[in-house]
Amino acid sequence: MFFLSASTQLGLSFWGLTKPPPDTGLQTNGFYKITRHPLYWSVFCLLFGHVFVFGSGLAVLYFVLMELYNVAGVIIFENRALACSYGDAFTAFHARTSTLPFKSLLQRKVRWEPGEAPKAALISSLVFTLVIALLHDPLLSSLMHALPTFASRN
Repeated sequence: MFFLSASTQLGLSFWGLTKPPPDTGLQTNGFYKITRHPLYWSVFCLLFGHVFVFGSGLAVLYFVLMELYNVAGVIIFENRALACSYGDAFTAFHARTSTLPFKSLLQRKVRWEPGEAPKAALISSLVFTLVIALLHDPLLSSLMHALPTFASRN
């Protein structure tokens, strides 16, 4: 959901296909009320799911290394750059929000206003999840049946 929200909000610039939009100021609404770093949480969920599905030592190592990179990126680079760019606005935003998802909402530091949820991102993430859930096993099964046939021909 966080990943689709970021890609929807930034469009082609998210994928590096166009120049990023001009600075529109510090983002403090929508998913940024839930967590200051929604894209990092989407990576965390993706990597955790990877470990959960594959359960290998390599998956765990990849998870740990990527999360160390994410945490270092937030602590060392991103927060410092945001503080330099936005000064007191970032300090106030930092004080009322949390890195942990939903913590600031549960502590009632921020309120989720009606109509504030990015409906396109929520609907597209639900549809995407449903399609993947429905097609995952049939696609994987057909792929596994095709691989031995392909390997025996070569």
